[in-house]
Order: sequence, then structure tokens, then C-alpha cells
Amino acid sequence: MQENEYVIGIDCGTQSLRSGIFDLQGSLIVQATKDYPVFYDHLGWAEQSAEDWWQAAKITINECLEKSTIDPVKIIGISVDGTSCTVLPVDKEGEPLRRALLWMDIRAHREAERVNATGHPILKYAGGQESPEWMLPKALWLKRNEPDIYHSASKIVECTDWLMYKLTGRWTASKCNVTCKWNYASPEGGWADDLLKELGLEDIKVKWPEDVLNLGDYTGQLTEKIARELGLNKSTIVAQGGIDAYAGMLGLAAVRPGRRALVIGTSTCHMAFSDRPIWNSGVWGPYPDALIPGNWVLEGGQTATGSSVQWFIHNFCHKEKLAADNTGINLYQLLDAKAEEAGIGAGGLVLLDYWQRNRSPIRDSQLRGAIWGLSLKHNNGHILRAIYEGTAFGTRAILDNLAANGYFQKVEVC
Repeated sequence: MQENEYVIGIDCGTQSLRSGIFDLQGSLIVQATKDYPVFYDHLGWAEQSAEDWWQAAKITINECLEKSTIDPVKIIGISVDGTSCTVLPVDKEGEPLRRALLWMDIRAHREAERVNATGHPILKYAGGQESPEWMLPKALWLKRNEPDIYHSASKIVECTDWLMYKLTGRWTASKCNVTCKWNYASPEGGWADDLLKELGLEDIKVKWPEDVLNLGDYTGQLTEKIARELGLNKSTIVAQGGIDAYAGMLGLAAVRPGRRALVIGTSTCHMAFSDRPIWNSGVWGPYPDALIPGNWVLEGGQTATGSSVQWFIHNFCHKEKLAADNTGINLYQLLDAKAEEAGIGAGGLVLLDYWQRNRSPIRDSQLRGAIWGLSLKHNNGHILRAIYEGTAFGTRAILDNLAANGYFQKVEVC
């Protein structure tokens, strides 16, 4: 190992993509962020343009190199994490055939019910219930509603798979993704072919990457074309990526039994690491070998946390935005002060944080958010406080569920 070598991490999120250069001790040297839109064309739908991801990756990596003045030859590795179950059909050249169905897209709720109705044993690794967010329901929705796209697709993959392909020219699937969102279970030998046949998806496997790799496995090197676009050396090694929240578990060192990571952003993920399976809980999993071989992960989640705050600010806080611009005060500091003034209980408001349904522990794709108790005395501070408190109670419901199922014998929260 030479001195002054570095790696690049790409984090493809819901509202933006971030790239960072790190030294080999894990210290961040420089980072850059590029926003992009989410398209909510119908109730329960959420889509993104794959080209937005790639343009953001190029912009942020080039910005990091420019800011740091690091010699690209010193960048020895690169990897990707991103939102999971963000499903994208592509042609033989890897070009998208439509916008991607984002993780929070729940249009496939009837297809998820179809999967659940099979009662297939593989579902025990998903907590006994399929989510409309996942690969099988979304692929089934595409086949039923956009058959031309489904049948013409050479591959139907996830966001991270596509970015890995862009980097290396090789199609691979992350064991992290396929275990947690594609009903892949290594203790059962991988795919449940009989389930795929029962669903009428027996043709889907040829559209999935054949190679399933663990997080961090060697995947290849940058192609010459991509190395030029990114300003990097083509000898740069590409390591298999995976789900953003699971990468967060590694970064938080939440990789010992009893440790739990709380990963907060557009949504909130409650990631519980375990050396044993815990069955039939109200959260997803237990997922075998998804993060570290021989161990298990339980995943609770709140679909809309940061995004509900963004929704509120975008629709109702124009006066506060003007005040922040005029005074130079940070908008979030100004709003937090108003929420603090509202006091505990938000003036009697009660909020259910189901803006994009309940992921866990109720796991109902038809639920919607609500604010109860509004009166003429309430202002934006009360409503924001209610969003914060409703989110906190949603977290408490997940923790209570894990406790009721025996997870919290000894817990370290990271």
C-alpha cells in the first residue's frame, strides 16, 4: 500500500447524489452534492430519471477532484450505494426505457398482495409480507401495465446495479439488495423459482444480473470511456455496492449483535444487527447475509420523515422563506424556533406520519398521513412540531415492536 491513496464513494439518494473522496483511514477529504427532482405524477407514484443520477455522478466527482487537486492516479477504488428497490428497465445497451420506479413508489400494492397470497415459505425472510416497494411487485406491475417495455427490456435492475454497470460495463447484483428487496435467500439456495413461476414471472431471471456479489467484492475496473468522463484512471478498482442504509451500518460500526443504526434522511431506516434470526416481527427481515455473511439484519422503516418536512416547507412556509432570505437566518433554524415555541404536544395536534403509507410495524400500503385537532389558533410552528412529534412516535412504534419480539436483550444505539 502506498501513501496518499484514496477512494471515492458515491451515494445516490432520493433528493440528491453525493460523491466524496476518502483516505484509506476513512477520513473525508472532500465532498460534493447535486440535487435532482422526483416526479410524483399520480397518488402513490414516485419516479426519477436515471440520466439525472449519472449526470450528478459526473458533476460531483469532477467537482471533488477539482476541489482537492488530488492526482487521479492516487484514486485506487470506487463504489456506490443508493436507494434500494428503485427499479429500472433498460435495453441491450443499458439505456433506460422509462423513468425508474423509485423506492417510495407504491403503485404495485395489488401486485404485492398477489405475492403475499401465495403464502410462499420464502416470505418468512421478508417478515412474512411483501412490500409494494420491492422488485417482484414492481416487475409484475410493469408486465401487466407496460408489457411492451417489460418484454423489450434486456435487464430490469436497481439504481445501484445500473450505476455499477455504467462504471464497469459489467452487470452484477448486490447480495445486499437482492436479499432485502428481491426475495433472494442464501439459506434456501437463492431464488425461489417456483414462486416466480406461480406469479407469471418465470422470464424475469434472464433480465436480472447473473452474478450476485457480496458488498465490497471486486467487480471490475473503470471502462476507458467512463474513466475519461470522470477524470479518473482506468485502473481504478470498482467494488460491489449496495443499499445506502446498510452502507450506513458499516460507517456507524453497527455490525455487532445488539447494535442498531438509525439512518435518517428522506425516510428513516431502523437497522438492527443480529447473530440470530428473529421471525414474524412487524419489521422487514430477518435478512440473511445481507450485510456480513453469517449474520442477520432486521429493518424497520418510516417512509416519509425528512420528505414530510420538505413537503411542509415547500407548500406552507413561503413567509418563513422570505424572512430567512431577508435576515440571513438559516430557514431551518427559524422554523425550529417556531416549533420550540409551540411547546410539547404541538398545541394538541396529533399527526400520523403515513405521508407515503406505513412501512412498519403496521405495513399497510393504503394508509395515508393525517393531522388531527386543527383549530384557528394553530400556526406553522404547531404543525412543524406535530410533524416532529409524529415522526418520533412512529420511531417509538418500531422500537416497541422490536422489543416485543425479543430483540432488545442488550442494545447499543449508534
